[in-house]
Amino acid sequence: MSKAQDNAVALLDYGMMHPAGFLLSEAEIHTGLTYMQLANAANVIRNAAPEFGWTLVAEPTGSRGGWLYRLARIYDDGREWVAIRSGAIETQLATLENSLAALSANTDGRTTGGKTARRIMRQVKFLREELADLEP
Repeated sequence: MSKAQDNAVALLDYGMMHPAGFLLSEAEIHTGLTYMQLANAANVIRNAAPEFGWTLVAEPTGSRGGWLYRLARIYDDGREWVAIRSGAIETQLATLENSLAALSANTDGRTTGGKTARRIMRQVKFLREELADLEP
């Protein structure tokens, strides 16, 4: 097993012992892992989530309070989190589309950078239109 996987197992074990949630700063103290190692371990868990049915969700604890992490069953506990994240992702897509519009307007469409910006913008715009069709 790789070091990243070992760290993910340590974080998974810690999460199982703290079902109500935990801050990464608390996990640092108890696991001996650094903040970056824990953040990377969280990504390993999330990337493996579909295979195992668990994911690691994070919710803000308030102004400058950090994030409360907890393990969630994808098909049970994760539903509320998914609804919240979906709204956040839609907002990020709108911001991304606006940023890409400015980038596209200020780059040459014949360059790799210009072509990349325009292609991404088309896909983001298409996705936002698709999501808008879902709204009641």
